[in-house]
Amino acid sequence: MYLSFIDNEYAATVTNLLSYKAISQDVINRWVFPIVPDLFASKEGNICTHQRFDIYRAKDVTVSRSCCLEQDVVIGSRTKIGNNTKISGSVIGQNCTIGNNVVLKNVFVWNGVTIGDNCLIERAILADDVVVNQDAKVFESVISYGFKVDPGTQIDKKALTLKSEEDDDAFSDDDRCSSEHTESVDDNETEVCVNPWSVLSAAVDDYYDSSVYNSEDEECDDRDSPHLDDTKLFFGEVLDTLIRGINEKLTCDNLILEINGLKYAYNVTITEVNVFLTKAILEIPMKLSKDVSNPSRFSAFFKSLFTKFLPLLRNYMKSCESQTDLLNALKEFTITNAYFSPFLMTIVHFLYENDILQEDTIVGWFDFLDSLDPYEKIVHQKLLPFITWLQKAEEEDSD
Repeated sequence: MYLSFIDNEYAATVTNLLSYKAISQDVINRWVFPIVPDLFASKEGNICTHQRFDIYRAKDVTVSRSCCLEQDVVIGSRTKIGNNTKISGSVIGQNCTIGNNVVLKNVFVWNGVTIGDNCLIERAILADDVVVNQDAKVFESVISYGFKVDPGTQIDKKALTLKSEEDDDAFSDDDRCSSEHTESVDDNETEVCVNPWSVLSAAVDDYYDSSVYNSEDEECDDRDSPHLDDTKLFFGEVLDTLIRGINEKLTCDNLILEINGLKYAYNVTITEVNVFLTKAILEIPMKLSKDVSNPSRFSAFFKSLFTKFLPLLRNYMKSCESQTDLLNALKEFTITNAYFSPFLMTIVHFLYENDILQEDTIVGWFDFLDSLDPYEKIVHQKLLPFITWLQKAEEEDSD
């Protein structure tokens, strides 16, 4: 047996869904350049383009204007995506058709797949020619070649295959569930393997803490750019800038110039600017020693604070992606600061009324919240009345 240590190259093995996702993420995020999607043409010679937030689109795809591509998305040639569909952290193959009001999160869609309207799919692999009919929900599952999911079906932590499949398909015998863990759904058509791969529901981020990347080589610490200390320094500088802006009554135009200068000085991404700017605004009341025990006064101070910085927010929160960054910052701040949870809905409503947050972005982001997660459950409960009000208002307008 021969062993070679590599310093400036990349090697990894796909052994389960978790490593499949992590390695794909490395390619999408350009950690293995020049092995990146925009430098390789399809068999027909079609080349995709690389856009902000690591979004790759082939030139002949059809994407609705109301479709929201959030981050880390690859779309293959001749694929069509319908209205109000939201996609993040997903790879979509060639000749796929995705309907209206579909939500895809961390999904690998192979070639020739059809997804009907109003489907919700998270952490899944859909092999070639799979058909997911309307209103279906798929969570943490693998659906093999040519399988058809009935309308309104919910699939959770399963592997679905056709019995007529050949044994030499993309999944080896070692990766299939054993017969003793298999339950029949339809004697003529399908096999269902419960809980395929034990790591199926683990968080993908934990992969980077596993032995695949464990090394004493300092280069492994360069995956995050910039380093955590730099982002902390950037956050502190932004917070100090905003407080100084209040004390010295600086205009938002001046604050924008200073924040842009800090962005380049600390080499942070635009996503980090959006997140840390939001958190800095939320942190100001505690820095100024405002009394939390009086909710009405505290809420009024928050509103006055956001009113002052509205031009600042309008400058940075223009796109669906930037508004999602803002909402994620509110979520993280709520989870880590219990005192803020009673004011969350008030702030979101205020930002919505002042056109900082759009209705589609709020509802789409809300749909991604995990109501079963003990932390995100808090955010979900606080915002549920506001989301319900939004949906009712939209129904009344349509009537």
